[in-house]
Amino acid sequence: MMRSSEALQEQHLAKEAARLQARAQRDKMRVARLQNAKRTTTVDVAGLEAQVEEKRRLKELEKMAVAREGKHVAETVRLRAAQEAQEIDVRQALARSVKDEWALQAAAHKDKNKKDLNFTDLPAAECGRGALQKLEGEDEGYGARKKQQVREEGAQGEEERRMQLSRL
Repeated sequence: MMRSSEALQEQHLAKEAARLQARAQRDKMRVARLQNAKRTTTVDVAGLEAQVEEKRRLKELEKMAVAREGKHVAETVRLRAAQEAQEIDVRQALARSVKDEWALQAAAHKDKNKKDLNFTDLPAAECGRGALQKLEGEDEGYGARKKQQVREEGAQGEEERRMQLSRL
């Protein structure tokens, strides 16, 4: 038994020694590399050119996108201005047609207002039955009395004003 534990211990010590030796070798190489003052930095020319080309291509794509967006905005503004102009034309045409219609209606009503609407001369055959009815208590002379009353009140008012002026 003792033998197997000693073998395991020797194996472990061998692994540890190999690890330490590899570490020492890496440290020596690192020190040698750091002490080499003449080492040169190399440039990956192809990689650098690829980066420059990629940046230039991205800038071109961005410029094209901005130009495309500008054209789109200009087209949108132009179309909206045309729509607004068309809407204004439609509103003005509607306003003109309404104004013309109102003028026609006003002229028609003006002519109607000139007529004296007296229905007493209408033939009974052209009137409805309701127009021929006389209701109980209907005052047929009310209109004539009202006109006479207004004339008398106007004359009385004039007379009172003359009297007040004569007193002054």
